[in-house]
Amino acid sequence: MKFTAHKSLLTWISPNWFQTHKLWNSTPSYCATIQCYQYSKADTVYWPYFDYVSDDDTIEEFLPNSDFKFHDMKRRVMEEYRAYMSGAGAPAGKKRKRN
Repeated sequence: MKFTAHKSLLTWISPNWFQTHKLWNSTPSYCATIQCYQYSKADTVYWPYFDYVSDDDTIEEFLPNSDFKFHDMKRRVMEEYRAYMSGAGAPAGKKRKRN
């Protein structure tokens, strides 16, 4: 299945879909995703890696690592958001309008 995601869209993956997905930004615009994963309580097999297809079409393993603990990341994101909304983080001469 293929679909176009837009700003603020939330998606989810069912274990019945084998939790396989590919993300691709087909625009020149900046794009970021935050992905959270949790094993089912009934799941006793854990795989610490993400498999991905490399540039030479071989399947490689990536061990995800986090730069921050969740609460530290949330605090930093909220600090950046507040600065952006106040105009301090907006491009020169442009102040972000509040909704």
